[in-house]
Amino acid sequence: MAIKLTIRDQRNIDEEFSRTFVQHKVTLGRARYCDICLPDLTVSTSHVEIRLMGNDFCAVDTGSLNGTYLGKKKLVAHRPRKLSNNDVLIVSHFEISFQLGVSSGPVPEKNVAQNQALTMLESVLAMAPVEIDPALVVLSGPGKASRFVIPPAPSICCIGRSRQADIRLDDNDVSRRHAEVIYENGSITVRDLGSRNGILCNGESAQSVVLTQGSAITLGNTTLALEHPLDPSLDKIQSAPEEETASFCASPEEPLPAKEPVPEPGKTDQNELNFHPNASKSIKIPPDLPFGPADPLAPKDTSDYVKTQELPVAPGEKKSDLGLIVVGAIIVVLCVAVLIWLLT
Repeated sequence: MAIKLTIRDQRNIDEEFSRTFVQHKVTLGRARYCDICLPDLTVSTSHVEIRLMGNDFCAVDTGSLNGTYLGKKKLVAHRPRKLSNNDVLIVSHFEISFQLGVSSGPVPEKNVAQNQALTMLESVLAMAPVEIDPALVVLSGPGKASRFVIPPAPSICCIGRSRQADIRLDDNDVSRRHAEVIYENGSITVRDLGSRNGILCNGESAQSVVLTQGSAITLGNTTLALEHPLDPSLDKIQSAPEEETASFCASPEEPLPAKEPVPEPGKTDQNELNFHPNASKSIKIPPDLPFGPADPLAPKDTSDYVKTQELPVAPGEKKSDLGLIVVGAIIVVLCVAVLIWLLT
């Protein structure tokens, strides 16, 4: 029985990603081994599983830090919850729609989960673009997994076996000055420099190759490819340990607080009077943020401390010990009288 999961990021609702599965368990999380990778540090390494239990599919939160929601109800960790057609699971910023009884579809491509994770991350970061230097990575051959950053454009660097080469390959079948990498106008071109074995692109000899995502070139026994610019970022997210999962993620029941208005000059913001007990008086803390237990090492403010064991005295009323003196004197007299009676 096939199921279809459609993933939407609430921060970018214009795009969605769909996957079809014909298996008894589907794992969602940010780790590389998950069937669906959700690239966000607010997602646990293994966050939630969809399992076939009997004749029903169930959602099981695997003990995630920020929890999983079915609609607006939070799932109890490790307790299966039956899924109905078109149910929506919420994991951090992601909405996962569940559909049952769909066709299995074609065989998925290799590394489809990794490619979808890169696309998700790219769609979010596109709203705040950052400059990332391109790099060549060694896919196979001597020095496998090596990474060579290409200098910022416009630039030309040499690939070869020579110690003076900008990108040095320890491969005897690579010439001392084998090829050059030209980076200009957003394009990366690899051009042969009259090497002994030339350049192969997809198994065919080429004098010059324009590198794109997914294309690979072979020099001697070494195969290189253009690294996806978000590969390092995705790798950091996927390989981060569980204890680095970010907490205090917004839930459907507790939406993110509205942005506070900036008070006009000369006016006092009433929220400035609301402080956390252990916070410095010069730091304003939003009143609706959750706080953990008080720090036992933090200095305590004892200015308003009141002894609860002592009853307050009414204004104008003075304490008196006369009653205690009288009672003590009576006890002493009685003890003396008893001693005299025993001795006579």
